[in-house]
Amino acid sequence: MSYSLNSTYVAFDTLSEEELKSVSKDSQLERGFVQDRPLFSARRIKPLKGGPSKTIDNGSTKSAVIKYQPLTACGEHFVHIMCKGIEAVEIMQELELDSHHDVLATDRDKHEHTLAVLKAELANETTSNGVTLDKNGKEKQERKISTCSGRLATAIKGITENAQVASRHIANMMGPYGTNFASIVHKFHSEPSTFTKTEYEVELLPCMKSGSALMYPLEVYEDDSIDVMQLDTTDYKVQSVVQEVTHEVNEVPAKTYTSVVSCLNKLLIEKAGYGTAEKQRDYLMQNLKFPTSYVFTVREWGDLIKSISKHLPHMTSYKDDPEHVSDDEVVRANTELNSVELCKVLLQSMPQKIRERLKVHKPHLTLIKDFDGLIEQLDAILVNLKSERKSESNNQKKDWCRRRKGWQHQLFLTQR
Repeated sequence: MSYSLNSTYVAFDTLSEEELKSVSKDSQLERGFVQDRPLFSARRIKPLKGGPSKTIDNGSTKSAVIKYQPLTACGEHFVHIMCKGIEAVEIMQELELDSHHDVLATDRDKHEHTLAVLKAELANETTSNGVTLDKNGKEKQERKISTCSGRLATAIKGITENAQVASRHIANMMGPYGTNFASIVHKFHSEPSTFTKTEYEVELLPCMKSGSALMYPLEVYEDDSIDVMQLDTTDYKVQSVVQEVTHEVNEVPAKTYTSVVSCLNKLLIEKAGYGTAEKQRDYLMQNLKFPTSYVFTVREWGDLIKSISKHLPHMTSYKDDPEHVSDDEVVRANTELNSVELCKVLLQSMPQKIRERLKVHKPHLTLIKDFDGLIEQLDAILVNLKSERKSESNNQKKDWCRRRKGWQHQLFLTQR
């Protein structure tokens, strides 16, 4: 039985009873299963296609029209939801919704900083260059603040609208899970949550003087002997200064492209629970076995392992559970395998005969970092084993032919 690279070995769910009946023991061994572990379904990592073809664009006159097929009702497994989510994000990138968000976010940050500077200058009645604001200057400053506030509101509105477009498209692509996704997005952006936020704030701080005048641009005066009751001394004067502050807040998060995409992970958690990445890692370490037919080269097998590894960040981890977020003993598993882990998985999956040739009897106790170098060594061993197997097979055929000729000769003598 031969298998192409289209057949991969990825664990997501246990085999159903119907699937168990359709797969023989020999076939299970051939496809990389082992008998002393729960059997896992080996499904190829690719978006599940099905249903009527649809098109989407980002609403722009110059936007490319992209065809897609929404997830169908048969896509009930975690792998299907995960792969369709990956496909959805890739299509959103093709529609340039992510880059549009980045541009708008840059504008928002720029306007927020400019607005804070304008307010600080107005409070100090002095520009950042030290020019005093008279009555006309203050009125002009207020008009600038109003204009900048409008630009900031426009940028924020654009970010929200861009996020709504992404949310709608992703929900459509998720097919029967679209309603669940839309509900998760709505709930996440309507209830307060605790998260870290960076913003610009105007704070009263002592600023350095040069003689009797303030130094411009303003520099914060740092000294442990500062008297908070003294606003103006020979060394400093308290002024309004713009500071970039990062702090933890508890509020309703703003709706952005990034926050909408993050809701895909929440959908996976809702449907598959926590720990799918941990289960996948266990499968790779314990269940994945190189086919005894040597149908693959080790290079091809290593590429399959790397392909599975690249999908780990899209899975769920026990670290995603709020109960374990702050627990240092729980390590995040939804990250790609590093070179040491890749080598361990590769060695662990190799047949005992290949490991003996490499003189590695306990893969889990062996430290190897060079994944590509290990593949080259194993491929060289595999070539020798294939040659020996072929030679042995040819010898068996020759031996059988000799015996057959002997039988024919004996039969001939008997007949005489």
